[in-house]
Amino acid sequence: MRSWSTGRRKPHPENIDRLRELYDTISHAALSAVEQIDSIVPDGAPCEIGYPSDDHEAQTLGYPCVGAWKVMAGMVIAELDRPVTLVPRGSTPASAAAMDAHNK
Repeated sequence: MRSWSTGRRKPHPENIDRLRELYDTISHAALSAVEQIDSIVPDGAPCEIGYPSDDHEAQTLGYPCVGAWKVMAGMVIAELDRPVTLVPRGSTPASAAAMDAHNK
């Protein structure tokens, strides 16, 4: 991105397509997470979101890296009208249950 923004390199069209796909993945995941949280957690109640500890774990969730997951989480937090706590995945009973449900 730095090379593109400074004009040193032009992006290859396939890289732009990959960015579009990543944006779609992140957007759909954020919308789905908001809908799921709103359907399970009572209005205004706090919720926890389990975060991946490394890129490998993020990849098991469908993201290329933790940074992409963080963008999705930021979108979720911005949309929710409730307090949100980020916790390591599997570190609490709620995040462990969510991790088990996702892995099935």
